[in-house]
Amino acid sequence: MLHTYKFSPRLTYQVRIAGAEKALREFYNRRPDELEGKNGDLSKLDAIRRRLLLAEKGALNEAMRKRILSEEIVRRRIQAIDEQLLRLDDD
Repeated sequence: MLHTYKFSPRLTYQVRIAGAEKALREFYNRRPDELEGKNGDLSKLDAIRRRLLLAEKGALNEAMRKRILSEEIVRRRIQAIDEQLLRLDDD
């Protein structure tokens, strides 16, 4: 007998975000010695990170607008994203 589980949109979203963050970390950590010597590659990685973070902010705002996620959850996550964006600017 097969069981079909229906996951909440919030849980599905969190799983997707965690997967994206893991993939980005793995990509970044794959060849750190090679990347350190190539400032162009580092700036490309930062640009990719920035685009991913901005895309996540957009998805969060859309999820809040559609009432998939609560405003409180969205605001906390957006604050964390904004902090990450600031760290990118500082590096």
